[in-house]
Amino acid sequence: MNRDWEVRINHCYREVNRCADFMANLAWSTKIRYKEFLISPRELNFLLFVDVMGVVTPRLILV
Repeated sequence: MNRDWEVRINHCYREVNRCADFMANLAWSTKIRYKEFLISPRELNFLLFVDVMGVVTPRLILV
């Protein structure tokens, strides 16, 4: 513990990384402990396409 630590914490809304959010929800909703995909789920393909195209999702933030 007595080391020269450098820690950074970055917050990003789930809309920023919708692919990771989709996969996390998929993992949480199944009882299978390990799943290997040979082909990505159709919904994930759409999210990847939207990400590559640079489509943004606006978010209302109340301050």
